Amino acid sequence: MQSIFDLGLPGMEFNGPRIVIIGGVAAGATAAARARRQDETARITLIERGPYVSFANCGLPYRISGDIQKRSSLVLQTPEGFFSRYRVDVRLRTEATAIDREARVVKLTTTEEDGTVEQHELPYDALILAQGGSPIMPPIEGLDGPQVFRMWTIPDMDGVHERIEQATPATALVIGGGFIGLETAEAFIKRGLSTTVVEATQTLMPPADTEFGLRIAASLRAAGAQVITGLTVTKLHYDAATGRGSAHLSDGQEIPADIVLVAAGVRPNTELAQSAGLEIGPSGGLVVDEQLRTADPAILAAGDMIELRRRVDGRQVRVPLAGPANRQGRIAAMNALGGSARYAGALGSSVFKVMDDTFAMTGLSEKAAREAGFDTGAMIVHRGSHAGYYPGAMTLSLKLVYDKANHRLLGAQAFGAEGVEKRIDVAATALAGELTLDDIAELDLTYAPPYSSANDPLNMAAFAALNDLSGYSPAIAAAELPAVPAAPAVMLDVRTYGESSKDPVDGAVVIPLDELRMRMDELQKDARIVVLSRDGYEGHIATRQLKLSGFEKVAYIAGGMLSLKSSIKQEV
Repeated sequence: MQSIFDLGLPGMEFNGPRIVIIGGVAAGATAAARARRQDETARITLIERGPYVSFANCGLPYRISGDIQKRSSLVLQTPEGFFSRYRVDVRLRTEATAIDREARVVKLTTTEEDGTVEQHELPYDALILAQGGSPIMPPIEGLDGPQVFRMWTIPDMDGVHERIEQATPATALVIGGGFIGLETAEAFIKRGLSTTVVEATQTLMPPADTEFGLRIAASLRAAGAQVITGLTVTKLHYDAATGRGSAHLSDGQEIPADIVLVAAGVRPNTELAQSAGLEIGPSGGLVVDEQLRTADPAILAAGDMIELRRRVDGRQVRVPLAGPANRQGRIAAMNALGGSARYAGALGSSVFKVMDDTFAMTGLSEKAAREAGFDTGAMIVHRGSHAGYYPGAMTLSLKLVYDKANHRLLGAQAFGAEGVEKRIDVAATALAGELTLDDIAELDLTYAPPYSSANDPLNMAAFAALNDLSGYSPAIAAAELPAVPAAPAVMLDVRTYGESSKDPVDGAVVIPLDELRMRMDELQKDARIVVLSRDGYEGHIATRQLKLSGFEKVAYIAGGMLSLKSSIKQEV
């Protein structure tokens, strides 16, 4: 196959280094554009085995939902566009089958639209692997049925869209409760399909802590979806005569499933790298150094296929997200042309929309921090997204995870209808700067009533965490609390009478906060007192009152009843 660089076109004196990039979309396409901006003489060739070189894969579910009306909006660049703007030779439907590291040659197989197959070789001075990952297809009987899809490429999206339009399914099944699965579940719901999500772990969004997985599930259920966790799909059935399908679960139950979306995880595409003798790490990704070079200095890699440094604790992990992939592609291109740029690692910052709510996280969850060996602390607060006296304030749930030993922030998670992503973006910046709770408590964040409060929820979460660590106002996580504390503990409910009667707690002593000073003689000073309030803040006030009055064994429930209710798994 002749290269465009050999055509002798005017203004095309490409006698510089030969840069070959395998894989398009995020990392590869970014690397190609950056390489051209670095060097006008380089011979840049991009190899992509699919029919599209650059598309917005994160936007695919929103085309299904109808939020994105034009399919063309998702195609970010074409081969012609790449050539016109960047003078990059893009070869679609071309698969790299082998790398000869000694000769610095990539062996390729191109399949034309008419079915013609051509094999050829391409020499390189620097090679960038950006092959990404592929959806994991679990061993389920009937997975090859016409109603079964994945959501990874433009053709995948087209298949789902056409199926809904032509077969008019009534029910949808999503296998997997991660980002792609949940975004597609929302799309199915918006399209009017009766939707079920099945997740093998105990809660949706496995990277998050349990209380947020439960909140996400509650949002889906409120929209009419069925959420099943802790079970797997064992068999799929499709009746061609009726166009209806069903699924069998590991507990024996059968559920309707006219259309099925499999989103059970992603595996890195490392077969080519492995066959070339490059090192694969314990997480399954291709091993690279901080300059994104593999064991072969002429071969770099970026995107979902690599194993990278987790910035918070230095552990080598895979972070298959678009943001890191784009930044890695940029750095890989710079270094392929002789640079020495360093990739500092990823925080795993992510956000997604679930119906009218938003969930976002950055850094380590509480469970991940414990697994990493930190002396882990966590604090959750439920505050208004902006000043309560300004109309439209919505409850924002924000959790900070930190190291008790040095107060350093380790991660953050948030859920709500407004203001979620901006708090997590600030937390991500704090993680990058290795800030402590003390630093976050004093962050000078913007304030006006329509946007926040004088003390932002981030400030408030840091205050609460520091109060707990110092013993000034001890807190207990709702998940650690038994339903009815064993004697001699006392559950003190300081909510208003209306609040406590609406959501009563068996065995609790009800003394509203504003009556507490006058009724402390109803409590025994040597008893262990657990204070329950609406959202935790009034519990903190009550705890301070009791401690100042000589009650020593007292603590409040962090997040109050809002956390207590969200920590309880709701039945399907």
